[in-house]
Amino acid sequence: MAGTNLVAAKQMLVTRLRARPGLAGVDVAYSEAQQKHLARERVSFGVAKFTHTRAASSGAARVPRNEVVRLPLYVQVHQLGTTPEAADLRAVEMGREVEEELADSEQLYYAVPGLSSARVEGGELAHAVGEGGSFWSDLTYNIIFESHYIR
Repeated sequence: MAGTNLVAAKQMLVTRLRARPGLAGVDVAYSEAQQKHLARERVSFGVAKFTHTRAASSGAARVPRNEVVRLPLYVQVHQLGTTPEAADLRAVEMGREVEEELADSEQLYYAVPGLSSARVEGGELAHAVGEGGSFWSDLTYNIIFESHYIR
């Protein structure tokens, strides 16, 4: 198999996040570019980077290959008339849904051929003050997808 598992893994994660009860009412988008309006609560993805390396081979005709995808996932909360702490707490609550989905990602492995791992590898939490007493909380996760397949 040539190419990358990036799109298939990302599509499956978007579908599964949209189905999580804890993210009901949250705008879950495949990319930031899809966001035509500014939702109060949203999850979206940034620019992905991936690397390919040759896997150890026993002389097979086709060369096994490993892929590591690094994908930023953004959890954004905009709240009016509240506090930075409240916005941060909601962002963390939404982020927990992302973490739980990845922890239960066995379905991802079956749906995406070659996918061997999907996990969170760190992140960042920031917030900002908006107009009229509003607060933004931005939680960014570094999502890692690892695949092993034969070209």
